[in-house]
Amino acid sequence: MDGVTAHRPLRVVALGGGTGLPAVLSGLAAHPEVSLTAVVAMSDDGGSSGRLRRWQGLPPPGDVRNCLVALAGEGQPLGRLFQYRFRGSGALRGHALGNLVIAGATERTGDFLAAVEVAGNWLGTRGRVLPCTLEPVQLVAQREGALPVRGQRWLARGRGRVRRVWLDPPGVAPAPGVLRALEAADVIVLGPGSLYSSVLPPLLVEGVAESIQSSRALRVWVGNLVTQRGETEGMDAAAHVRAVVAHAGAVVDVALLHGDPLPAELEARYARRGVGGLLAHRRSLRAECVVPHFRELLAPGLRARHDPRRLAEAVLELAAGWGGRGACGEGGQG
Repeated sequence: MDGVTAHRPLRVVALGGGTGLPAVLSGLAAHPEVSLTAVVAMSDDGGSSGRLRRWQGLPPPGDVRNCLVALAGEGQPLGRLFQYRFRGSGALRGHALGNLVIAGATERTGDFLAAVEVAGNWLGTRGRVLPCTLEPVQLVAQREGALPVRGQRWLARGRGRVRRVWLDPPGVAPAPGVLRALEAADVIVLGPGSLYSSVLPPLLVEGVAESIQSSRALRVWVGNLVTQRGETEGMDAAAHVRAVVAHAGAVVDVALLHGDPLPAELEARYARRGVGGLLAHRRSLRAECVVPHFRELLAPGLRARHDPRRLAEAVLELAAGWGGRGACGEGGQG
């Protein structure tokens, strides 16, 4: 793509959280020609992260930990140790060891960013992991015909269509380095992941959406493989894009989506949970001024997960062939 030469790596910034962002990172980390920065959602208030947040007043470390481990590569012994969760019935039950390491390093240094960098050095990560903000925030969601829901951990437990989400307090500042990374990016990746609780929160931090709107980078939204109970039941890919645009403006050039129906056994398994494969139609996506790009992205197994290698190859294929955005989906690949 324009501006990328053989003399420097392709600069990719990926935003999100949960299990989706690590899939992007682990796939791209295997490509030495890529310089990676992860911008991680910081509104998690459940599980080990939520407990550390409430008890110690620390930023939630869980999604940051997962991204660090993803960038360390498969088979890294310390990475597997970071993911270990304590058992038993004591105060440590349920805590991931890596969360405690990051929390301890934060207390020791007084600096969450420095603690993340220390953990990354220990793990030998390829790339940077940045929290989207260092300020304490809560995710608030408004559903149709219901009072606002406060707290990310409650979002998936509710019923009804989510109308919008926002951060409380509003206008929180981005962490140092976030806007600079976005300004320098060649490719910006949003997702995959929970639309309202992983993909959108980093875009709601002050200045982030505006930086992506004005960027000349290729901006790729990666669609989930299935809809999500409590968040996106009944939404197709175009509805996901509309939600992103409603919250963050015009920040998507390409929708990268799995191209085939899910295997019947997998589809049936998710149907029993009240969700199904994400439907995507070229015409409806183009009507949203987005270029649809379909590829085989499903990982083998009994769960609907993106294959990191296939996902990385698809992103790099898009980057290599992107000719710049045009009016309402013209240009690039479809």
